[in-house]
Amino acid sequence: MTNAFTYGLLAGVSDGSATYASNVTYHPNGLIDTVTHGNGTRVVHGKDINDMARPASITLQRVSGGTVLWQTGAYAYDGAGNVKAMGADTFTYDRVSRLVKGNLTSIPRQQCASFDAFGNITGLANVATGTICTPSPISVDTATNRLGSPSTYDAAGQMTRWGPDSLPFTYQWYPTGQMRQMDGSGRWTMYGYGADGERLVWYDSVENALHYTLRDLSGKVLREYAQNQLDYTWSWKKDYVYRDGLLLATIEPPLASPIVKHVHLDHLGNVRRLTDTSGTVVGARNFLPVLVE
Repeated sequence: MTNAFTYGLLAGVSDGSATYASNVTYHPNGLIDTVTHGNGTRVVHGKDINDMARPASITLQRVSGGTVLWQTGAYAYDGAGNVKAMGADTFTYDRVSRLVKGNLTSIPRQQCASFDAFGNITGLANVATGTICTPSPISVDTATNRLGSPSTYDAAGQMTRWGPDSLPFTYQWYPTGQMRQMDGSGRWTMYGYGADGERLVWYDSVENALHYTLRDLSGKVLREYAQNQLDYTWSWKKDYVYRDGLLLATIEPPLASPIVKHVHLDHLGNVRRLTDTSGTVVGARNFLPVLVE
């Protein structure tokens, strides 16, 4: 992978004939201005009116013609710097900046939460926009600040069970405090780690395959391999391309004609849209404050 720089700032990302970011520009305050992808799309970050390093808006558009493929709408911030609006979506906080309500008209869904004095979530609800949102109680053991029954913990304070009796999740841990196995929803996953604590491998019972990851020095996944446990054959699963530590694109089999998906992020680095090599949206993700929709 080749990174191009202008005055010490990342200006492009390519690999041979493949271009993932043809141009990256910046506002005078150092915030990203535009990220132009090699598939003819561009993400534009509006400049904050107060010249702070935060976006005024984020828009995914085609370079040719400027057709808008996705946008956040205008951002609004409160005095503490919390995002209180993204377009028509609004967010409400308590006096210590804990998010107590998020209303997303674009989904449309809303979510509300309540907290105790220690910051534990004691109530949560996820309902349709336009209805009354009242947090449903979540049991918290005030003596330990842990989730109450039916959740359970081991002597080290690690959760061993979570969820209702009808759909429980169970967790097993290594003596080093790293998760060994997770069971739930009809599947189980086992994890393996290197000597430095980095997770290197996991087994998925549904796929019946071992997954291995290759990472860079910062721990970011660069490549995934899988080993089928029926015939023990190896296969390449996916590559990840980054710009300044943020996901830029993914590359998947077949090797002869790899499938490239360009990744477009919001201000938190969450993946919001995926586009193919022609600039067509092929994937979308929308988020509530806690739950993925």
